[in-house]
Amino acid sequence: MSSANPHEIAVKIKKLHPDAKIPVKATAESACYDVYPLEETVIAPRGSVILGTGLAVELPRGYELQIRPRSGYAFKHDVVAYWGTLDSDYTDEIKVKLFNFGNKPKKISKDKAIAQVCVKPVYEVVFIETGELRAKGHGGFGSTDKP
Repeated sequence: MSSANPHEIAVKIKKLHPDAKIPVKATAESACYDVYPLEETVIAPRGSVILGTGLAVELPRGYELQIRPRSGYAFKHDVVAYWGTLDSDYTDEIKVKLFNFGNKPKKISKDKAIAQVCVKPVYEVVFIETGELRAKGHGGFGSTDKP
């Protein structure tokens, strides 16, 4: 861990399978790290599959690991990873659920990243019950788009 970067934390990672790939950034400025499946598969149209990565992590207390979709998969192939959170006390295999929103079967290769992971701080929250909140806009979803 480099003390020169205050945004750097150490995360222990364990390969549960010899073919597992350690997450990597696609570019130096990427916010998240790409993860790869252990096996190739085909997702049926409008279907889903859960794929193992062969990896487990030990996060420091106060952090979560978010599993996020890759925009390229979604835009080019209609395949989207389920957005999820791994808590710091979860140390089992990282698995990714993929959905095929397309009308054709989609082949998933071991050589293509299927999702990305991002480590974020988790804040302790104290909820304070009250009978009133400060006044804000009322109107719900899409209400700010109206003139």
